[in-house]
Amino acid sequence: MTEYEIVKLVLLIRNREKKTQRDLADLLKVSAGFIGQIEMESSSSMYSYDQLNEIAKYLN
Repeated sequence: MTEYEIVKLVLLIRNREKKTQRDLADLLKVSAGFIGQIEMESSSSMYSYDQLNEIAKYLN
């Protein structure tokens, strides 16, 4: 699975769980804009392994 596929999976689950970019941003202590940047296909920004671990716990 590529990094972008992971981002898309997080986005899919986030939307299914009705969580906002702000919800994830608050969890990760980053701005909602940063989450938006990560979710843009053209961006090179990515979640860190620690952030992905926190997201996995949060979204089950």
